[in-house]
Amino acid sequence: MTDDTRAFDPARRWSFFFLATVLGCLLLAEMVSRFMVTRISRIENRIATEYREALAPALGAKPYALFLGNSLMEAAVDFPVVRSALAGQVEARRFILEQTAFHDWYFGMERLFAEGARPQRVYLMLSEDQIATAAYRGDYSALRMTRTADLPELVHNLDMNPTEAVSACVAHFSWFYGQRKELRSFVLQRMIPDLGVLTTRVLPPSVPPPPKGAFLANGAARIGQLREICRRNGAELYLIAPPFPGGIGDDNLPLAAADARVPCIIAFQASECSPEMFRDPIHMNGNGAKWFTRNLTEKLTGMERTASVKSKSIIPN
Repeated sequence: MTDDTRAFDPARRWSFFFLATVLGCLLLAEMVSRFMVTRISRIENRIATEYREALAPALGAKPYALFLGNSLMEAAVDFPVVRSALAGQVEARRFILEQTAFHDWYFGMERLFAEGARPQRVYLMLSEDQIATAAYRGDYSALRMTRTADLPELVHNLDMNPTEAVSACVAHFSWFYGQRKELRSFVLQRMIPDLGVLTTRVLPPSVPPPPKGAFLANGAARIGQLREICRRNGAELYLIAPPFPGGIGDDNLPLAAADARVPCIIAFQASECSPEMFRDPIHMNGNGAKWFTRNLTEKLTGMERTASVKSKSIIPN
C-alpha cells in the first residue's frame, strides 16, 4: 500500500461518516416532522384533525356541510355554536388554515375532493383582497393543500421561477422541508411567548394586498373557478362575507359572487359593525365573534332549512 493510498483511506472514511451523519439527521428530521409535530404543536394537531374530519364519510342521512377559511373565520365564527345550531339539519365540519388565500383554496379544494371529501355544501370565507391576490402560503401550502398532479399547474399559475418551483416540489414530498418555517415559529414561540404580538406589529400582513382594482378585474372569474370545482364534485359553493370595522372593505364581494352565480351570505349590517368588535384591523375579538356568530347562525339555519325542503321536493315518490 502506497503512502497516497494510506492517506486517502482515512479521508474517504471520514467523508462516508459525514454523509451518513447528514443523511441520518435529515431522515430523523423528516420522521419527527411527519409523526411528532402534530403531537407537540396545538395548531398542527388541530389542522390534522380537521383535515381528517373533512375527509370522513357523512354520518347518517343528514347532509354534510364543510366550512373552509383562514384566520378571518377562526376569529369571527364560534364554530361549536354554529355546529350545535345546525345539528338538527346538517352535519357541520370545519377546516381552517391560516394565512391562506385564493390559490391555496383553489388547489386545496381539489385535493380535499380528490382524497374523499363529499360535502353537499361548501361555505368559504375569504375577503376581496384574499380572492384577488396572487400570493399563497408558499411551501407549506404545497405540502398541505396541493395534489402531486397539480404541481405543474401550481408552478404555472403562480408564475414561479425555477428556484421557487423546485422548492414547492421538494416541500410537497418532504414534511420537514414543507413545515420548516412552522417548526421555526414553534420553537421561537416557546422561547418568546409574546412573539405573535410582536410580529403582527412589526411585519406586514401575511397576504399582501393586490393591486388596486384587481378584485373588480378577476373576482367573479376566480369565484366561478371555485364554484366549478364544487360542482364537479357534487357540492354547492356559498361565500361568507367577512366582517370589517365599519362594515366596509368587501362591498364588491356580493356583486362578484352574483356574477359567478354563487350565493353570498352577509351576516352583518354596516352600521352595527363597530371597531370595538375587532382586536386588529381585520380580526374580530371575543365580543365581536359572539355577535357575528349569532347573526351568521340565523342566516345559516334559514338557508339550510330551505335547502332541505328543496332536496326533499325533488325526491320521487
